[in-house]
Amino acid sequence: MISFNNMKNIVLIDHEPFTKRRREIFYIEELRQAGFHVEVWDISEYVFPGMRIVDSIDAAYVNKINTYNDFHRCLNEVDINHTIFIVECIKNWHTRKIYKLLSDKKCNTVKIDFYANTVLRESFQKKLKRLFSSAFARIIKGKAKSLILGCYNKWHHVRGFEHYLSSSAIVNRTGMINHPDYERFKFETHTQLLDKDYIVFCDNYFPYHPDFKYFFNYKEMPDGKKYQAALNRFFDYLENKYQMPVVIAAHPKSDYTGEEFGNRQIIKYQTDNLIIHSSLVLLHSSNSISYAVLADKPIAFITTDGYNSVTVFKERMNLLTNLLGKRIFNLDCDDYDLIDYSNIDKNIREKYIFTYLTSGQTEYKRNLDVLCDLLLS
Repeated sequence: MISFNNMKNIVLIDHEPFTKRRREIFYIEELRQAGFHVEVWDISEYVFPGMRIVDSIDAAYVNKINTYNDFHRCLNEVDINHTIFIVECIKNWHTRKIYKLLSDKKCNTVKIDFYANTVLRESFQKKLKRLFSSAFARIIKGKAKSLILGCYNKWHHVRGFEHYLSSSAIVNRTGMINHPDYERFKFETHTQLLDKDYIVFCDNYFPYHPDFKYFFNYKEMPDGKKYQAALNRFFDYLENKYQMPVVIAAHPKSDYTGEEFGNRQIIKYQTDNLIIHSSLVLLHSSNSISYAVLADKPIAFITTDGYNSVTVFKERMNLLTNLLGKRIFNLDCDDYDLIDYSNIDKNIREKYIFTYLTSGQTEYKRNLDVLCDLLLS
């Protein structure tokens, strides 16, 4: 194992533009305060040309890298023997040279998995059933690409990460951390934003989320106005039935004007506080399910015909609801009166928390302490 002694330089190689959210989950300011020299290499223009994220921020330590040659030059200017590279870059054919160069130069690389609850355990039977479904062509194409990339890496002796940190118990990790949502829930103070009872909807920014274009490579998405209209009809029904408002917990990458949900409150960067103090949580397959599970809230999984038309989202939602013992209600065809709003079974809830969000070794320890222990050995 490579020693991390005396290494005080940290470089975050990120395939997304730098935002408040990136600064927070990677503990950039905290690591700087702990005495590390930290740089962020924003390679988004190289990996995803034209990618723009609302609320992107600039900082003196952020270096925007637009080409492979720029990346090569920056790497040559770094004292590699005393630098740790935290790599947050999708692995595919386009980025193969990035990983090859890091490997050729024997860089000390760390992968921090902050999205551990998006990859869920699936039985062999379900995998087989999904293979022989309408997703067959997409699955085979993905496997073929993975095989070709694997052959390239083997031929060029591309190494994997020296350290792989994750809160997921189902991956081959070298170290355990907490999910960032668990961190916020466990260690931060939670503010009650509204002085009334309310229902919260966990927004996915569907179908406008930039990841749909850049990560999932979708050229066309369903009609967003039709999708929002279906949600608004349902929200009207809920508000009339329960006499409390529906509040939108906006996705961090969203860019709403305020009219999309019928003049309902749209609140950004407060998903944890909104869920924790809510009476009921509505969601699709949002990563923020972690807050609903941790706070033990009654939840309802909802979808629309438009949402279901995107196969990967429909599959992910089916997998999540099967795991949590819940069912999905389609707002375009199901009877609203039959929708079930209930808490997750106690045993299922606890298993989910300790499989995807934390562990017995880290549940009382902050990620920053885990990172500093690793980086300083």
